[in-house]
Amino acid sequence: MTSNQTVVDPNRLYSIAEATVVAGCSRETIRLKIQNKKLIAARIGGGPWRITGESLLNLIAPFLTIQSAVPTPRELNRRACNLLRP
Repeated sequence: MTSNQTVVDPNRLYSIAEATVVAGCSRETIRLKIQNKKLIAARIGGGPWRITGESLLNLIAPFLTIQSAVPTPRELNRRACNLLRP
């Protein structure tokens, strides 16, 4: 995992703002995911929404799989250098 990726703790609760950073989408998208039961979330005492880390991980898991399969710029550079060697 690279340093610019956020580590999601499945046992933690996340705010909508934190979820937008992790998922890379808008606040409205997160709210729609909650409304459509794609994210497990609750409001405690009428306060702000809290999203479970586990449901957030389930939401982004397909993207993490794709992301790990795509070579990084550093890996592409290494491959190019290997191709250019005599």
